[in-house]
Amino acid sequence: DVTRQRGSITSTEARAEPIRADIALRTHALAILLGEPPATLMTELAAPSPAALGVPSIPAGLPSDLLRRRPDIRAAERDLAAATADIGVAVADLYPRFTLTGVAQLISTTLGSLFEGDSLQLTGTGAAQFPLLDWGRRKSTVKIREEDREQAYQRYRATVLQALRDVEDPLTQIAAERRRNAALQRAVVDAESSARSTESQYRTGFIAQDALLNAETQVLSAREQLVASDAQLRQLTAALFKALGGGWEAGEEAEAAPVRR
Repeated sequence: DVTRQRGSITSTEARAEPIRADIALRTHALAILLGEPPATLMTELAAPSPAALGVPSIPAGLPSDLLRRRPDIRAAERDLAAATADIGVAVADLYPRFTLTGVAQLISTTLGSLFEGDSLQLTGTGAAQFPLLDWGRRKSTVKIREEDREQAYQRYRATVLQALRDVEDPLTQIAAERRRNAALQRAVVDAESSARSTESQYRTGFIAQDALLNAETQVLSAREQLVASDAQLRQLTAALFKALGGGWEAGEEAEAAPVRR
């Protein structure tokens, strides 16, 4: 029994090493995000810290306008607006354009006749450009611009749909993980209760020590699964935060004008 328990302890110690390595890698990543060398935060984060904050609560009915803060949606939105404006420019090129540069000169030399009709001399270099000879090319340009607009709209639509998926996926995962987390909390309570009962039986001599060790192992296993679930909830919440373009506070909504097809 002693040998078997020693093997269990050794196996548990071996499982701790990858966790320590992962902690170091994540600490390096945090330092890089802060613009510091990888090992800068090792000492600070190695010290004991207070209990981690709870997972932020996600309000029900998140407004879809929150997605418009995402850089990819903003870029697609601007591309669509630019493509739509290009259609107006191309259509305007179908019509003749007039350039008036004529001026009126006063040629009277006496004050009394300064404003008489024969005192005004008109000079002009006005011009009119008619696009009649290249009508086909300009109509083709309009069609090209309309096609560009359609493609920009399809890209915008695809971008929005992908953004919706980026939000719906973590929301679904968070809901499922919360249910799992609640079940794991109950499992920890049950395991601790069972361990206390087993310890009482051991102290009275009704059971052997290995039964007590097994009960304590089950408690540690249940706690480990609960901690892993808590970490998963935080990661999924961070993914949702990113998918929304910066959280879900009402004051952070984008102010860009809506784009309509």
